[in-house]
Order: sequence, then structure tokens, then C-alpha cells
Amino acid sequence: MNGGDNRSHKGPEGLAMVQVREKSRFGFCYALGELIGETATRYIYRNRAGTAFVSKSPTIHLAPCAVCADYDERGEAA
Repeated sequence: MNGGDNRSHKGPEGLAMVQVREKSRFGFCYALGELIGETATRYIYRNRAGTAFVSKSPTIHLAPCAVCADYDERGEAA
């Protein structure tokens, strides 16, 4: 666990873990969990409760956007 922050961190193999995120109308985007799979219509991710999925939509994204807490203006994730 990364202490509740939205920054990507390194997994056991040294690869950056990708976070599934959802835009919020009230502030920073929500980090839903770590991406573990993808289908044509859904993202599959791991959260504190176990495995979950979310339908792909314009509000769901993988890369940090300008509203994400860990967004870096130079285009690099923190």
C-alpha cells in the first residue's frame, strides 16, 4: 500500500504500477486502485477490498491529468 497517496510506485519486479483514476467534480481525481487487467470495455483493478472493475468512460483514466494530485506539468508522473 502506498499510504493513500495517488503517486505511482514500484512493484516487486521494478515496474511502475499504473493507477486507475476517476475524475472528481470537487477536487483531485480519485485513485481507485492498481491496474491488473483490461478488456475492450473495462479496467480491472486491485483495491483494498480485493479485485474490482470499472467500465471505460471519459471520467476514468490511467495517466495523471491536470486535476490529479500527482500531476507533473512537465508531463512526467511524480
